[in-house]
Amino acid sequence: MIRNIFCLFLTFLLILTPVFGLSDEAIGTNNSLSKAEFKIKEMKEANLSTERVSDIYLKAKQLYEAQVALEKAGGKPDYSLAKEKIKKIEDLKEKAFLLADELKALKLRIKESDVNTTKAEIIYSEALKEFEDERYEKAKKLIEKTYTKLSELESTAARIGAFYEAVSKTFENFIRENFKKIISVILIISVTLIILRNRIKIYRLKKKLRLLELRKEILKKLIKRTQSDYFEKGRLGENSYTVRTDKFGELIRDINRQIPLVKANIAKVEKPERRREEKKENLIKRGIRKMDEKKKKQSERQRIKEKERGKKTKEKVEKLEDRDLEKITKDLLEIQKKQKKPRNPVKRIFYEIDVYRRRKRLKRKLKS
Repeated sequence: MIRNIFCLFLTFLLILTPVFGLSDEAIGTNNSLSKAEFKIKEMKEANLSTERVSDIYLKAKQLYEAQVALEKAGGKPDYSLAKEKIKKIEDLKEKAFLLADELKALKLRIKESDVNTTKAEIIYSEALKEFEDERYEKAKKLIEKTYTKLSELESTAARIGAFYEAVSKTFENFIRENFKKIISVILIISVTLIILRNRIKIYRLKKKLRLLELRKEILKKLIKRTQSDYFEKGRLGENSYTVRTDKFGELIRDINRQIPLVKANIAKVEKPERRREEKKENLIKRGIRKMDEKKKKQSERQRIKEKERGKKTKEKVEKLEDRDLEKITKDLLEIQKKQKKPRNPVKRIFYEIDVYRRRKRLKRKLKS
């Protein structure tokens, strides 16, 4: 530590030795130059690029030396340009260290982010390149742009997360509320697919067979057309005729090989389907027979019941007929005597009609 201070002191003395006898402004500018050189050294130690500041330092030193020479010659020197350059070096040094810290903080911010930071990393790499090239103004703007991009990405990710969470909750609620219905629908679909599996296979195989037969017909028509073009119209040459007929013949032979295979597959699939249909028909027939037998038994039972009812009703009628009808009529006459007959002739007529109706009802009851 003491050695470093001693070295700095010696360098300071060496710098001050040639400036004795100069003006205070020249001495101050010289001190500023030495400070600027020290700042450049600090930047190098911090592994920062110093190309730009070194160029500015050389220009400032040249301007200072020119003004010192003018002052020694008795002229009027102007150290303002040299001072401006030195001030620029100081500003650039502060910006460089500040931006270096900002870039480190930005890198940590990108690493800690939970979202996809590819777009932000692209802008960050551009900012780092500008910083290394000592274009600190552009680097500053790009750092700010990176921060804004990160905030945009995080906000969009948060919105997407909230939307996904809401959708998942609604979906879960929907499943909970309609769980039984969903299971029933799935079971129905699975059962229908199992039942209709063979029919779907048969439909597809028959469709394939129809397409093969259609292709075969088209190829036959093409062969006929080529024959007419060669023999009748003379449009085709012998080579093209033979090539076409051979090609069409190969295709027809290939179709003829495929057709029996498809038919065999259809027969294989249709056999169990036919058996199932026969079983269904037999079951239906058995069910119809059972229903008919049940109906016959029920009809016989009803007939027997009706006969029994008829017998019972006959017995009742016979019993009622055996009863003395004269006693019933006497009872009716006694009831009539007990009742007071109306004196009014119109009311008396209605009274007689009512008695007649009652007699009729009694007779009907006795008959039934």
